Amino acid sequence: MYFMKKTEGNVKTLDESKRRYQTTLDNIPGMVFRCNYDSDWTMTFVSSGCYELTGFTADEFINHRHGLYNDLIYPDDRKFVRDTVDASIEDQDHYELEYRIKTRSKKIKWVWEKGKYIKDIEKDTWHIEGVILDITEKKSAENKINQLARYDLTTNLPNEHYLEEFLERQISVTDNKKFFLAIMAIGLSDYSKIRTTDSKKNIDKLCYITGRNIKKYLNRSDFLAYINNGVFVFVKMITRRDKLKFGLTLEKITHECTININEHSLYDYPIKLFAGISIYPDDAKSPASLIESAVETYKRQKKSVHHGKNYAFYSKVLHDKLKKELIIEKSLIPGVNAGQFYLVYQPIMDLQQNRIHALEALVRWEHPIYKLLSPDYFIPLAEVARTINTLEEWIINHAINEFSTYLLPIYKSLRLAVNVSANHLLSEHLATIFTQAISNNNIDGKSIIIEITETSITALSNNNYNLQYFSSNNFTLSIDDFGTGQSSIARILELPINEVKLDKSLIDQINSKKGQKFIIGILTICDSIGLKVIAEGIETKAQYQFLLEHGCHFGQGYYFSKPQRYCEIVKFIKKNKN
Repeated sequence: MYFMKKTEGNVKTLDESKRRYQTTLDNIPGMVFRCNYDSDWTMTFVSSGCYELTGFTADEFINHRHGLYNDLIYPDDRKFVRDTVDASIEDQDHYELEYRIKTRSKKIKWVWEKGKYIKDIEKDTWHIEGVILDITEKKSAENKINQLARYDLTTNLPNEHYLEEFLERQISVTDNKKFFLAIMAIGLSDYSKIRTTDSKKNIDKLCYITGRNIKKYLNRSDFLAYINNGVFVFVKMITRRDKLKFGLTLEKITHECTININEHSLYDYPIKLFAGISIYPDDAKSPASLIESAVETYKRQKKSVHHGKNYAFYSKVLHDKLKKELIIEKSLIPGVNAGQFYLVYQPIMDLQQNRIHALEALVRWEHPIYKLLSPDYFIPLAEVARTINTLEEWIINHAINEFSTYLLPIYKSLRLAVNVSANHLLSEHLATIFTQAISNNNIDGKSIIIEITETSITALSNNNYNLQYFSSNNFTLSIDDFGTGQSSIARILELPINEVKLDKSLIDQINSKKGQKFIIGILTICDSIGLKVIAEGIETKAQYQFLLEHGCHFGQGYYFSKPQRYCEIVKFIKKNKN
């Protein structure tokens, strides 16, 4: 009797354990399973959660639909699932994976599965036990985050991060012997102008329309991304034969897209597309370098006034040149602070009085990488980089200090010529720099000649603050490089100009009859309206004598002296001041 009661108690306890176990299984938000390790994942047990997950009942899985779960796995994911499970079984380890299934209602769901290879000791068989959970909402949230991280919201195109990922994958599978990757940066010509003058809404619309037009020319395997500032990057796999004719294809794309974009344009000036092409593996190996090379080429082509076509292939020679220019631009201000710049002085002679008239201060740069650099090279770069004002401020202060300290005491009537850029002339700060410099060195404006390039006077108005300051403080104003620009004598007469400096290219024409007549004409006109003339670049005795005989006031060039440091030019002054 005791044993019967004990047995009944054990049965009740066992039933209660089974009930709790079943309740636990039924409340798991997914599907607990056991299946055979066969080609169909034949189920031998599934929990009731399978219905909510798949739309099929446990009974259908086990008794009626052999291989049902294998059919539910999304076709593109089946090999991945099989390979992952096989690898875990080989390692005698559990597995975890995410994949897609197609439910009874044809809805696609993302699931997470964790399982392990188990041996049934009683039956001496092996099977898989695990759990499958619905992670569709989690995956959807991840996809949205991924969309934000990898796509540009304005154009709905992949962004630069996604572009680099794509290129990384493409490079890993590209056969260099048969195929190349063409990376094309395609951009809007006037984007910077549009960005400063138009609303974000219109700019976004323009970028969207541009991307949509370029996208029309994509094949299935091509890739188009939007990186920034009106620049799109189009990636295409091409053969060696395609490489030769691809430029023409790209020219057609940019030309036709330009027409379509202007049909929808919000602007009263035409929008143009330009393109730069880099090729893997010829031009670069890494995704970032390929993109940079293509964008650099696009920018160069867009700026070129003689482009003739709207696309260009990357060139290493030009790349090295631009790389050097970029280094120069970035190192100019640090170079000024580090004392890498110094001044040299070239005499300007009074031809009629046969004595020294002035010294022109010229800057030199002893660069730590590129050694001695000519101002003809780095001054234009400083103007583009907008660092010219800082450099000129250093030149003005150092030149006036060296002039007043070492040179003026030797020859009291000596004058100093300083070059000033057009950009600086438009800044009222320039007058303050000169005021402080001449005050600190106890000299006045009569000792200073301001040289202005001929091309810059077109940007100056009659009421320019700096010109008025120089004129009222007895500075001499001289037009440099005269004869090379577009200015006229009439324009010079409108401004308080005292001198013009004939460019060396004109002086080189003295050997020809036509050149002689032209120079005589300039000398005659300038003399009649009270303008002094300086001839620059005198290198021969014949040039000197011609200019002297025809009344040229001043001359400068290697015939008299090369530019020298102040300590050397002192000797020249002492020798020639009388």
